[in-house]
Amino acid sequence: MSSVKYRWVPLESRFPNIIGLLRRLADEKMYGILDRMVGALSPAAVELALYDAVRVARAWPVDKPPIPVPSSSEVERFLGEVGGGGIEGLRLARQVALKALTREAG
Repeated sequence: MSSVKYRWVPLESRFPNIIGLLRRLADEKMYGILDRMVGALSPAAVELALYDAVRVARAWPVDKPPIPVPSSSEVERFLGEVGGGGIEGLRLARQVALKALTREAG
């Protein structure tokens, strides 16, 4: 049995700009990308959905409030966890999409 202890880190701390990006898309009623991420059957499908989300953010009109664009290191970390985690990796993608649809209490 391993003696390694893991510390739980909230998704908002691990992937703040990916969640922020998806949250802004949800605010704009652009649910298709989130739906694709939630329904993804492979890490490649998650990667393509995230690509499309970043592409939308980069092409966002300058007269609207900006959409956060995640750093390359945040994207690499997210895709690494999604791709290296088997079914748990796909579950992580669903959790991130779900978090983007929710709001903090208060």
